[in-house]
Formats: sequence, C-alpha cells, structure tokens
Amino acid sequence: WRVRVFYFPGCPAPDLTFYSETTNAPNNGCNTFRTDAIKTIRKLHPAMVVVTSASLGQQVSKGVVATSTQWETGYSKTLSLLKMAGTQLVVMGDIPILAQDDATCLAAHESDVKACTTPLAQAETGVYISSEEQAASANGARYIPTEQWICAQVCDAIVGHMRVYNDQYHISATYSKYLSGAVQTALNLGGAL
Repeated sequence: WRVRVFYFPGCPAPDLTFYSETTNAPNNGCNTFRTDAIKTIRKLHPAMVVVTSASLGQQVSKGVVATSTQWETGYSKTLSLLKMAGTQLVVMGDIPILAQDDATCLAAHESDVKACTTPLAQAETGVYISSEEQAASANGARYIPTEQWICAQVCDAIVGHMRVYNDQYHISATYSKYLSGAVQTALNLGGAL
C-alpha cells in the first residue's frame, strides 16, 4: 500500500469556513487547501480514501463553535465530493478527549494513575461522533469508531506500560504504533502498511 496524506494544520475536513485563532480571521487558506486536496484525490482515483478530523471546539467565527448540525452538513458535503466509483470511502471517527493533560496529570499522580482517567461520556462531550456517523451513512462511507481502541467506560491514561495520550487531544506515538494492527484490520488491509 502507498499512503498519501493531505493535512493542513487547523483545517478540519468538513466543508465549512473555520476561524483561525492564529490570524484572528476566517481561515480561507483552509478552504483553498480543502478544494485543492479534493481535486488532487479525485485525479489520483485511489482505492480508498480515509477521512478524519478533530471536531472539538472548531470555530466558525470568533468565539462561535460549529454546531453538530453544521459539522454533519459540512462533513457530508466533503464526503460527497470524494465519492468515486471504485473508491472505498471511509470515515475514521474523532477520538475522545481527556479532561486534563495526560502527562501533567500523571506527573502529579505518580502513585495514583486512576486519578488521570476520564469517563467516556465526559471524554466524548463536544466531540461530534454522531454527526460524523450520519454524514458517513448519508454518503455510503464506512464509519470506523475509534473510542473502542482508546476507552471502555473510562479513558485510561496508561494501557499496559504505554501512555495512551500525549496531551488531552492527541494519542501518543507509542500508542498510535500499538494501534496500527487494529487500524489495518478495521480498514480491511492485507499485509503491512
């Protein structure tokens, strides 16, 4: 398998104009990037397109977070533009978000790792999992939930001897590598990535 990654910092997949806290203005560069990325992907006509985005706190104007309905509508539009005959379309769901920074919490609770857990229901608050599932369904895309790999009833800071999160919002590189087999299986890929 050959993998091409299309990524622009602060630029989620849904077709919405997002607000940049860096420039204090609409992120028009994101719109241009998204349009160009979709055109390039369509020209490549890959066997599979996997789309994923962080949904928590994505602003559409200063201080105004996108609603779940906006997220679903924007995601659906992006997916509709990526649909091609002969190409599998997959949405890999957003990850649960910890209540606190993982490393900071663990450093403060060296003898009580459980103090750094976050209940799953809390970790999914503000994460638009349902919106992404619905957008995927509406566009014939397969939806792969990610919380199954990260949390049960709670999101633990440590699994085995691995730190799960790098901070509140990102999975650690070690845990990501650990999940590579599960991701490969979920995508129905044979052989090594």
